[in-house]
Amino acid sequence: HWETDTRFYYARIGVDLFGEIVLDRCWGGKHSRRGGLKSTPYQKLEQAERALRRLSKLRLSHGYRQMPIQS
Repeated sequence: HWETDTRFYYARIGVDLFGEIVLDRCWGGKHSRRGGLKSTPYQKLEQAERALRRLSKLRLSHGYRQMPIQS
């Protein structure tokens, strides 16, 4: 997940109820109710992983910091 001082962005690769590989994304403001969700299906895990890497690169280029994974 990535954050700025005022925004957050989460992404994860998973499997939906139909068994498809999906890249789920959630974003919004830390101090507002504005935000959104998006789920994109992929045929292969490698495609979803490539999309997640591109997404990470984009978030970092927009000033977000990558946050450690919390268990």
